[in-house]
Amino acid sequence: MSKPLKIILATWFLAALALGLSGIPQRYPIIFVQSIGASTLLAQILAFSFIKSFRAEAMNWSLRTLTLFQAWRIIPGALFLYYYYALGRLSTDFAVIGGIGDILVGLVSIPAAPLGTADRPRLLKILLGVQLFGLVDLIFVLRAGVSAGLTTPEVMRPLTEMPLVLLPLILVPITLFAHFVAIAQLIQRLRAGR
Repeated sequence: MSKPLKIILATWFLAALALGLSGIPQRYPIIFVQSIGASTLLAQILAFSFIKSFRAEAMNWSLRTLTLFQAWRIIPGALFLYYYYALGRLSTDFAVIGGIGDILVGLVSIPAAPLGTADRPRLLKILLGVQLFGLVDLIFVLRAGVSAGLTTPEVMRPLTEMPLVLLPLILVPITLFAHFVAIAQLIQRLRAGR
């Protein structure tokens, strides 16, 4: 990862952390925090689409690392289940389905990561399946989160509080983008006959 990109990422993380610690997200409906996350994801996709140097760099990121990165999802998956079962917070669709899905994606990503260095199309297709599984899981969780945020916003309040506020502010947009880049790399490699 280039130095400018590391600086942007560190700045983004510090801004998300400062915003989360400030308590500002708690003063607004959950859709406010979700909109920030959607905007940062859109910014990443637009940069990938229109800034050639960024796209070239992203297409050279380690596919193994992009896959292994998904292992971090075990932690929020467990937190979602804790918040739902132990604390009685978060919606069922979001916490239980999302929690179990995140844990599964995280666990599957660990043995799948070495496939990022594979040359055989069959192995690359397996890795593509893993990436698509992770992406679809995240899309379903986002749908459940937005739906609950619009219909019963109080059940999504924990996502405006530290530490969970970091999920929509930075971690989910980066995770979605990691899937996006990994899938783009895999499609490129499969089309090239590798």
